[in-house]
Amino acid sequence: MAESGMQPGAIERFGGIPPTCFAVVCYFLVRWGIRGIFSLGHPWRAILFVGTLLFSLLGGFRSAEIMIGLLLVCQFCAEGLWRTRFLALLLGCGLVAGVMLAEFSDHLPRAAQRAVSFLPVKVDPGVRADAEGTVEWRLEMWRFLWPQIPKYLLLGKGYRIDPDELYLAMIGGGTSGLASEESLVAGDYHSGPLSTIIPLGLLGAAAFLWLLGAGIKALYRNYRYGDPALRLVNTFFLAFFIAQMIFYLGVFGAFNSQLCLFTGILGMSVSINGGVRKPGKAMPARAAQPVAIEGPLPVQA
Repeated sequence: MAESGMQPGAIERFGGIPPTCFAVVCYFLVRWGIRGIFSLGHPWRAILFVGTLLFSLLGGFRSAEIMIGLLLVCQFCAEGLWRTRFLALLLGCGLVAGVMLAEFSDHLPRAAQRAVSFLPVKVDPGVRADAEGTVEWRLEMWRFLWPQIPKYLLLGKGYRIDPDELYLAMIGGGTSGLASEESLVAGDYHSGPLSTIIPLGLLGAAAFLWLLGAGIKALYRNYRYGDPALRLVNTFFLAFFIAQMIFYLGVFGAFNSQLCLFTGILGMSVSINGGVRKPGKAMPARAAQPVAIEGPLPVQA
């Protein structure tokens, strides 16, 4: 939905566009992979895919474009396309797109300008100020939280929220004087590492890092030794997991909402592959066959 109560000159953003476009991108990747999307025999796939990427810019969210970019890079590497002619093709297309974006970026809709404002391109000064304001908002919050980390190393803060403290933060009567005080009280730190170590402590953060490492290992084994019929699916799972991990640790993260993404991908991979595959045991993951029963069925009294 568009933001309501907007001031004149404000940037109109549509929150439903990025997740919808991201879902379409994921479907294309898991169904055909990058190689299949840009197959010369099916040009409509590439047209729809590129159109989806362009349409996602209207959401106005930089993080959405960064996440899509990370996923495409991870998928490209997981498919092994960096060793093929696709690398030269990608570099050529990227160069052309970069030149066109640098030349016409300030003529894009304001929401699209905001979505690409993290790149070294020309954008409207008002758009630039809006984007930089949200960056400073996060940096201010992180500077406030950083000195508090040591007292939560042994025993995390947890997820308890004082209703009175939250109410005061919402009406601007908090004690910190920060513009981000409402997010601070709610534990919405906009940072994967901070949203992990402050609520969970050092041991909880270590357990989460173990989960990430074990998850990559399991997904790689299914990608490497799984049923060839599931190759594209396992490739996507591995690329998606790695992209989400990089995004979580380096761009934006919230442990309470993104843990389900990591565990969900792992659960789907284990379920579809019938476990975690190992070298020399790349057995096809097939549904159980019905057991033939000879003779008449027993009759229950």
